Amino acid sequence: MLQPDEIQEAIDLTERLVRISSVSPSEGENRVAECLDDYFRVAGIDVLEGPHRHLPDGRRNCYASLGHGKRTLILSGHMDTVGIDEYAILGEPAEVGLDPVRLAEVLGPRFGDRWLYGRGALDMKGALALCATVMARLARAGFAERSDLRILFLGVCDEENASAGIREAVRFLVDLQETEGLDYLGFVNTDYTSALFPGDESRYFYKGSIGKLLPSILIHGQTTHVGEPFSGVNPALLAAEILTDLEMNLEFCDQEEGEITPPPTTLRLRDLKDHYDVQTPWQTHLYLNFFCYKRTPSELMAKIESQIRATIERVWVKTQELEAQWFGRLGAQSIKSYAKHHKPAVLTLEALRADVRLAGSDPDAIIQGALADHAQRLVAAGVDANQDRPREAAREAVRVLWEHSTLALEPGVVLYLSPPFYPGIRSEDSSPLVQALEAVAAEFSARGSEVAKEAIDTPRVQVRRYYPYISDSSLVTLPTAIRDEIQQIEANMPTWGRAGPPDFDLLRRLEMPVVNMGPYGFDAHTECERVDPDYSFRILPRMMEALIERLS
Repeated sequence: MLQPDEIQEAIDLTERLVRISSVSPSEGENRVAECLDDYFRVAGIDVLEGPHRHLPDGRRNCYASLGHGKRTLILSGHMDTVGIDEYAILGEPAEVGLDPVRLAEVLGPRFGDRWLYGRGALDMKGALALCATVMARLARAGFAERSDLRILFLGVCDEENASAGIREAVRFLVDLQETEGLDYLGFVNTDYTSALFPGDESRYFYKGSIGKLLPSILIHGQTTHVGEPFSGVNPALLAAEILTDLEMNLEFCDQEEGEITPPPTTLRLRDLKDHYDVQTPWQTHLYLNFFCYKRTPSELMAKIESQIRATIERVWVKTQELEAQWFGRLGAQSIKSYAKHHKPAVLTLEALRADVRLAGSDPDAIIQGALADHAQRLVAAGVDANQDRPREAAREAVRVLWEHSTLALEPGVVLYLSPPFYPGIRSEDSSPLVQALEAVAAEFSARGSEVAKEAIDTPRVQVRRYYPYISDSSLVTLPTAIRDEIQQIEANMPTWGRAGPPDFDLLRRLEMPVVNMGPYGFDAHTECERVDPDYSFRILPRMMEALIERLS
């Protein structure tokens, strides 16, 4: 059983970390790493220096190790947070988001005094404190001397931005594996957990993580004067209809073992005009978030392409009918101007590349040139390239490639992939890590067991297949299904090699199960973000220690 001072130690460390502003990307992430370094050193835990700790922009990860065995269990959490501007809604300066004590005074009357408040308290500085204090307790108990298991901690930066921290940590893991001959038993992500539905009192462990793709659509129309709408093809109309057919379409949900992904939803929709006139737009662009479990990128792209074709056919027929009705109201016979246009072609980026090759050009050279030109324009404009620019770069590459195709003067729709890409991860039930996780969940959920008595009022702990929020877990191992998809992902992602997928060559060398056991709370990324210290710092540490003991 944890002593009150041990529970308070985790609370104090969480509050200390929350008070450090580490909005991603910023130098504050390094200050979190330094705080953790100091804590580990005082606890007698090795802080690991060396290569693959720093990003090119100077931000860095925190690595620490307890024990000297070859068998290694990885604990991981991210040090960055989203912004704090919304805390001004509370009638306080936005910086109150970094003050757990003041937030307790402001939000306590609303939610009660059982919570620890603040930006990152839940997502996920409380998890960093959980990992650090568990390792410190193990160190005090002589774990390194009595066990052949090594505990390796990764505190990574940039998760809320582009996951550059975990990508660098993967290089670190591969190097460590090869230089010290480590055997990775698995990766324990400690990202936050929450209720899955109103009234849900369970706590959750996960033996995998949801995947995410960002299918993107560039639509080329034919411009016309607004007084003659049937004489052109308005890409805004096509975008609206395509969005309507894809948005929250349950046919695109992935399902497995009674779990279902959220439906797709739109993250961006705009035309590419930068001024007002009475000409219809030339191009529109949109991208949507699609979650996946086992569905592969090729399966999803084929399904989306089929839906777009059906949408275009419906719009084409409907618009011709509207044209005929409009001319009828004029008392004139329709000249069928809309029908004279070529029906918009629907292509994937892979198909567009093939078309450009037939036209005698090199699609790879065109794409790389367009990306380089876009980067130069950003530098010239003094624009921060980290904020949504990889997706803008992808769009520009596709737009330029279209201009070199045989279809450049015709309306058309191009379907491609923008970054980021997070594979869905499904850990094998037969792995020792998953078996230990399930055993700990069952043990602590058994109300009459000695362990449950030790952790008073232990809630029911359920083990589900997929962690339901996007996480770095997707970027530390390579699912078997994705290995056969790499060539097609590359063909359909214009920013391949610059931004987008993880380093698949490295991930082939890291075959390990992934699980998630993290603090519990509510309202991450909002001004009401809060973590439950009782579960997160009293009960969960005992479960994490029990997991470690089972693997020792």
